[in-house]
Amino acid sequence: MRWVLIRHGQTQGNIEHRYIGCRTDEPLCAAGREALRLHRYPAVSRVFASPMRRCVETAAILYPGIRPEIVPDFRECDFGVFEGKNYAELSGRSDYQAWIDSGGKLLFPGGESRAASR
Repeated sequence: MRWVLIRHGQTQGNIEHRYIGCRTDEPLCAAGREALRLHRYPAVSRVFASPMRRCVETAAILYPGIRPEIVPDFRECDFGVFEGKNYAELSGRSDYQAWIDSGGKLLFPGGESRAASR
């Protein structure tokens, strides 16, 4: 058996360099959908996906004939109060600087730690 891991296509939040995790169920953007259609992906017999809209949409574009099996534990990290924000919006916040200084090891304020999301 061989597993192929594919990250979801691009979203508007990705373009804007925002922390988009499990609280923001945003769709793929037009550029993200188009980019997925431009590449070839390996043939598979089964597809597993996070319940997030962007992941389900990605699966549908890449493997239109296969209904994805939704795996709740595949959801993305909970970024807590950082959710939906980017560096420019968080810059200067002491909680954000502490998280940066920890190398991302601290718990996201109001969210989860990277270790908990694995």
